[in-house]
Amino acid sequence: MIYGLLVLVLLIGIYEISESKILCRIGILLSILTLLFNSLSFSQNDPLVFLLRMGSLIAFFGLLTIHVLIRMGKFEKVTTNVIYAAVNGYILIGLIGGMGFRLINHFYPSSFMFTNGLEAKIDDLTYFSFITLSSLGYGDITPVTPPGQSLSIFISICGQMYTAIIIGIIIGKFTLSKKGN
Repeated sequence: MIYGLLVLVLLIGIYEISESKILCRIGILLSILTLLFNSLSFSQNDPLVFLLRMGSLIAFFGLLTIHVLIRMGKFEKVTTNVIYAAVNGYILIGLIGGMGFRLINHFYPSSFMFTNGLEAKIDDLTYFSFITLSSLGYGDITPVTPPGQSLSIFISICGQMYTAIIIGIIIGKFTLSKKGN
């Protein structure tokens, strides 16, 4: 089931960047690598395969994020597509953060302390990414190693900057479109 969803997300992502031949080729390459590394079940514990699997996913989602943000900046006026792009960009950053936290926790075990004493799972780390991105900070998960703390700071800054910049762009475009009418 999860593998099917991954294929669907990759196909939708390739469709999104298909306007540009170079981005489409890079997206297809990253998708193939992602599917290849995710299908290597015999070496799930191999650190290199894990690094390549997570790295290809982060690179693909990063490519999508950059594409969405650039495309959003090119719109002349605020439409539902601009709003969808803004939400999509935010979600992609949160997912990238979750994958980054998973990568850190794999190579630096116990990088995150849970108030309930449980071990970190991908769902928990994605949740932590979105909580950090939005600056809610419930305190139920705490990064305890320098790499985890550094990525937490980076994700938190990205969340604040994204919100400020994107809202500024949307308001600016909306104001300009109202003056033009």
